[in-house]
Amino acid sequence: MEYIQNIFDNTSGNVVNINKNIYKAPLKINRPCKIYGNGSVIVCSGRNAVIATVNGVELHDFRIESDKENTGKNFVLECRDDTVLDKIYVRGNVKRNNFNDIPEIPAKINLGDFRSGAENTYCFPLELCENARLYTDISGISVTPQAKTGTNTITIATEAMSSGISVFGRIYVISSVIREIYLSGKADKNAPVRELFPIKSGGNSNKNADDIVQLQKGQRIQLDTAGAIQIQFVSEYTDIPLEIDGYAFMLQDGGKVSRDEDMIFWGNKNSPDNSVKLYDNSSPPYFSVSTGNLPSYVKKIAVCYSVYGDEPDKIFRFVHNPYIRIFFNNVEKYNFLLENLTQEKTIAGIEIYRHHDDWKLNCIGAGYNAGLKRMCEDYGLEVID
Repeated sequence: MEYIQNIFDNTSGNVVNINKNIYKAPLKINRPCKIYGNGSVIVCSGRNAVIATVNGVELHDFRIESDKENTGKNFVLECRDDTVLDKIYVRGNVKRNNFNDIPEIPAKINLGDFRSGAENTYCFPLELCENARLYTDISGISVTPQAKTGTNTITIATEAMSSGISVFGRIYVISSVIREIYLSGKADKNAPVRELFPIKSGGNSNKNADDIVQLQKGQRIQLDTAGAIQIQFVSEYTDIPLEIDGYAFMLQDGGKVSRDEDMIFWGNKNSPDNSVKLYDNSSPPYFSVSTGNLPSYVKKIAVCYSVYGDEPDKIFRFVHNPYIRIFFNNVEKYNFLLENLTQEKTIAGIEIYRHHDDWKLNCIGAGYNAGLKRMCEDYGLEVID
């Protein structure tokens, strides 16, 4: 990632146009000017921030965010009272002269399952440092339109939706800057009607969540080989639109595939023996592995994920709380949270491998800054550009 300070320092005049990209803070603005970000992202780490030290500064069309979910008392943006902020999306705290904007805004809200064919209402607290208006771009969802300085009770309402409809999108909290709350949920004919149901950020609607074992990076477990194992990649939300594809490699001794057909993905959804399958008509897609049907030459199944596209901002850093769900015969047994991903475009998620006469699972959760081509080459496939 390039430092945005270098671009600013090397640009003369009072208009600075920034090419759309991801940049590292700090950015210290020490002259009156207009800076146009064109949708760029500025990533702040620790006390590095965007700081306007003079009057007469305008900032247009930036996303400024901390590289940590919990920013504490650090500020990602410090500016003067007369600083013009236009289309400035912020994840973090803002300081204007002696006014500190440190709101209590949830990053995400999970509505869980709610009754289809009925109107449902939820409420949650929202503490703000200045007045704001709220709106959502999610079809069939409405939200309290205004909030005041201090503590507010915000209501989310659903229209009557068809069963199976998933809700995913954002609530925008617009004051002098724009902040976002990511919202998810699902209409279900068997769910209760929600009537001013109190919700918390990041709620887990999984009824059997207490029975699911949370795996750690590097952990290995014994697998029950009776039946099929299902593996599914999910995340709570992404900062930018991303397409993440799954790939399963059937590896022989030496960690390489023996033929092209041993890579299972959207272009080859079944192994020749049908022991490994990709079900991409599900949302999200998942792999199914029947270890009892695997040919004897297959010693390991590597399940990997890659962000589609060569753009520099197509990386896992913008994926929040990615994890892998692991099922046995369609019953969820394990979750593996993929932590500390930053510049990776491609990751090895888990491995299923032979151990004597049994099968085990290894939690990997690491990868490359390079993309799909590098991953395929590492597993013995030649990729022609």
